[in-house]
Amino acid sequence: MKREVILTSKTSRFDRNITLTIEGGIITTVENTAGVPFPFVVGQPFHRNVETWAENHGFLFNGVDTEKRDRKVMGIRISDVPQGHPLRYIYPGKFR
Repeated sequence: MKREVILTSKTSRFDRNITLTIEGGIITTVENTAGVPFPFVVGQPFHRNVETWAENHGFLFNGVDTEKRDRKVMGIRISDVPQGHPLRYIYPGKFR
């Protein structure tokens, strides 16, 4: 089974993508037009660390912003902490 994963830069207005082709759980090709050092190479197994890398370096994973999907503060989802809660005053930078 062959599939393609596209990592798109969130900050660039230009076509800055990293395209991975995966066949049988192994990375078969890597096209890096973003010019960013990418730690995963051809022949390496494909796993969730690629998604984590994309989140930490400002890339969308197949068009999905993984950073805002399930962010938590001290084990509590951000959407579960109401406005005006003391946690929002103690850690204002965490709730943006």
